[in-house]
Amino acid sequence: MYHHPTLPWTLITRTGLATCASSSLQSPRPVQEEGALGGRLDGPTATSAKESDIGRLHALYAYLDGEGKEDDRGGYQRMYIKDIIGSQRSYPILEVVCRDADDWSTRHSYLIGRPTSITRSPTRTGRAAKCYFAYDVENDRLVSLKEYWCGDADGVYPESDTYRELNAASVCQKYMSEAHLRKVSDGAIQEIPKARFLHRIVTDRIGRPLETYKDQEELITCLWNTFEAHRDAWENAGISHRDVSAKSIMIDMRTGECFLNDWDLSKHREELETGATQHERSETISAALLRFPFKLNQLPDDLESVLHVATIMGLRFHLHNMSLTINDETPIIDKQKMKADIRLVITYMKITYYHHVDRLDGKFRTGGKFKFLELLVGKPDVNFDRPEDPLPTFIASLYKLFGSRYQALDVAQYGKRYGFDSRSSRASKVGNEGTHKAISLFTTGFELELESSSRPTFPVAASPRQETHHLKDLTHADLNLVWSSLGEERTWPDASEKTVDQLEGFCSG
Repeated sequence: MYHHPTLPWTLITRTGLATCASSSLQSPRPVQEEGALGGRLDGPTATSAKESDIGRLHALYAYLDGEGKEDDRGGYQRMYIKDIIGSQRSYPILEVVCRDADDWSTRHSYLIGRPTSITRSPTRTGRAAKCYFAYDVENDRLVSLKEYWCGDADGVYPESDTYRELNAASVCQKYMSEAHLRKVSDGAIQEIPKARFLHRIVTDRIGRPLETYKDQEELITCLWNTFEAHRDAWENAGISHRDVSAKSIMIDMRTGECFLNDWDLSKHREELETGATQHERSETISAALLRFPFKLNQLPDDLESVLHVATIMGLRFHLHNMSLTINDETPIIDKQKMKADIRLVITYMKITYYHHVDRLDGKFRTGGKFKFLELLVGKPDVNFDRPEDPLPTFIASLYKLFGSRYQALDVAQYGKRYGFDSRSSRASKVGNEGTHKAISLFTTGFELELESSSRPTFPVAASPRQETHHLKDLTHADLNLVWSSLGEERTWPDASEKTVDQLEGFCSG
């Protein structure tokens, strides 16, 4: 069922086209627009597109809508081209010129329109990332283009550097489309860099959002591909993704294969031991990191994110006890009730995945109380209508696995070491002039002195010595049993079981 694609992928960092062999890759240079410090993200190399090139984009749409339909079976390429063309009033089509990776004097052109996503990060750490489906003028095809401001400082590297490391370590390339690594020295939160350069990276692998999965089988296969990609990067290159979410998991429009995207928060294994560096993160951040913001970001935190992605997809697209159906006898979601915004599932999402409090001038966030409690209990506070289906079974199995590890946590000790209160100086600033004394009022009338012989004794039953499995020690191998159980023969529901987005207008996963 879980067939792994074996074809190599191609990286274009136009700057330029670099074809990757399955065993090795000569990684291109990072795309750096010199002198592009501050100002608009479009940068000095973005200008109005030529009418002739826009005409070629129209022609590509016509081809994919006619004799080339086999190249766009799901219609997603046409949908994104149509969006570029149809949004010109608000987002004029621009021509972006990038240098070639192998020949710095050679330039290549791409057309971009409305971005598919924008990251409005905090000013202190923000990169203002924009992602586009771009038209490759030279090769007459769609590609993915990402641009952001990269800090020009020691220990901060553009994303294409991670490609070099992954490929040098022979990490399975079949899952990856693009990645970049940002190092933080000495475990400290970096201040805003003195200078930044505009970094662009282009890949030929264009992906549709995870939420467009057809059925449970495709969703779980995507999560498996994500898990495998993460394991390969960790075991072969010592790199952790650190931001696994529905937004970072993509389905290839051309092949239907899934790949793990957006490695901008990734770190080396040894860097994970240098200190907490929690910046803007997704709703799939682990409960432990939210509860204990000064805790080291460790491998189990990444693995837990897979659980949260699966649960959120279940809440959005599958029937459960908070689903608003037309009546109790039909599985059809009542869109009128959704428009009235009386969805219990939204309240659940808010308190479980989104409630947080900014601390230390926004550098850290605390929260995740309900997420933490669910993991302590070992099950989510949601009941799926079809609990025996593969997706609810998968979710329940992961909750049980992580629940046993959370139950072994010494919460009080973790709170003292890694909680926000452990770093607060408020307690030392008040009540310092108190008087040390005893108040007899509280002891009057009580016989406090007991003879040692009269003290009650309670027998303590000897318990068998059990091995404790700690959360921090959880690895990819601990999830093998969960995955293998899904490989057993079972009934996989068809696409009709998937509902409309029950969190429409609220959650993007």
